[in-house]
This record gives sequence, C-alpha cells and structure tokens, in this order.
Amino acid sequence: MVEEVLTPWAGWGQELRRVREFAGHTQGQLSGPASMSRQSVSKYEMATRKPNLDIVHRLDRVSSTGGLLHQMWKDIDGTGHVPPEWVDFLALKQQAIDIREYQAILIPGLLQSAKYMRWIFRRGREGEGTWDRAVSARLARLDKLKPGTTFRAVVDEPVLRRIPGSVDIMREQYDHILHLAESGRVILMITPEYAPWRPIAKGAFRIMTLEGGRQIVHLTHIFGHVVKEKPSEVVELVGLFGDFQAESLSPTDSIALLRKMRDEL
Repeated sequence: MVEEVLTPWAGWGQELRRVREFAGHTQGQLSGPASMSRQSVSKYEMATRKPNLDIVHRLDRVSSTGGLLHQMWKDIDGTGHVPPEWVDFLALKQQAIDIREYQAILIPGLLQSAKYMRWIFRRGREGEGTWDRAVSARLARLDKLKPGTTFRAVVDEPVLRRIPGSVDIMREQYDHILHLAESGRVILMITPEYAPWRPIAKGAFRIMTLEGGRQIVHLTHIFGHVVKEKPSEVVELVGLFGDFQAESLSPTDSIALLRKMRDEL
C-alpha cells in the first residue's frame, strides 16, 4: 500500500534529506543518534509522516543544522491556510537575510496594502470567505522576516501608475509604500517609463540570500512558480537584477516620484 504524501511537508522532507546527504550519512546512520528507526527517517524524508516538535529537535541536533529544520517546521506548521505549493517559498523567505525582487505586473507582495490585496483576491479564484485570512497572512509576512533582513524592490513605473479598481485603493497603496520606504523598512527603486537600457524579463523573480551565503531564486510566471538554486542560474538572475537596478531611479528619487504620483491622484 502506497502511503499518502503530506504535500505541505514535502519541502521539509527534502531539506532533511539534503542535510543528511551533505553530512555523508545514510538513513540508518542518522536514525541511531536520533533515537528512531531507519524507516521513520525515510517516512519523514518522503513526507508520508508529519514530524512532531521533539523529532524535529532531535534531527536538528544530530544533523548540526543550527535549528534550520525547526525554523522550517514552525513556518509550515503555522501556515495551514496558505496553499501548499507556497509553503516552501514562505519558509525560505523567512530564513533570508537579503531579498531582492523585480516586478513588472503587480506591486510586490511584501509592499501590498490591505485594499490592494483584496482587489487581487477578488480578481482571482479565491472565495470571499478566505480573503480576510489571506490578507492578514500576507500583511504579516514583512514582520516575519529575520531581524535585519534587507528587502530591495525594483518596480516598473507603469505598475505603480495602474489603478487597481479605484483611486481609493491606489491612494492607500501609495501611502503604504511611502511609509515603508521612508521608514527604511524597504529599499524601493522605480524603473521609469523611459529606460532605454532596461532588460527584458518574462516574469517576476525574487533572489533570497540565506545565512552562509546560499542564494535561491523564486521565479513567477503565468502558469505558476518555480524555485531555482543552481549556481549558474542564480548568478544569471543576480546579474539581471543588477541591470534593472542600474536603469532605475535612486531610492531617494523613487520616493519623490511616488509622492508625486500620490499627489496627482
């Protein structure tokens, strides 16, 4: 009988397998010091069994992860209303010490105001009964970043000029971004409409740098998203972000332009 895979825990299981193999251990070699059977380790890696907190602490200790498995466990265990396919990304984002994001269609999620989020959900397939929970979860993401995490966002000017449903929605959105940018919580860079050397990108992407220097890229496209960590692909996208940044206004000029847009409403 094939056991059911617990989708939200698939990423956690993959990370357990990664740290085990990185340490050069077999499942049997890991199971002994962790006081469990080899079969149990296999079930956790295959995500057919959900680990409890005691198990997580034991695996963190014997794998010398510095608490990584526990952090991922907390993120997943506390995000039951988030679509399973996003869980891995949320866990990665909350481990990041530096996030760089480029957006050409929508305002980045970490910069979205409550009304703007509701407009997005209203345009999508989500039922109205889930809006409040989803909005609350998204608004909390910025506060859940690691202390000291730097968030840089490059946004195309047309994105910020697009009115999402009503002027009131955009006015709140402008105020929200201005507050975040002027308080130093985010670094905003706007790519102006006239940017002759602006690169061409087929979708949005986020570059997350984790402790230790590991970099992971989250790409968004019309059919969904994908996570990349192959060094050659990451380096290419880091360079692409730099090209966008080079064609963008400085943070000071970006704030000035955004305030001008707000005054013109």
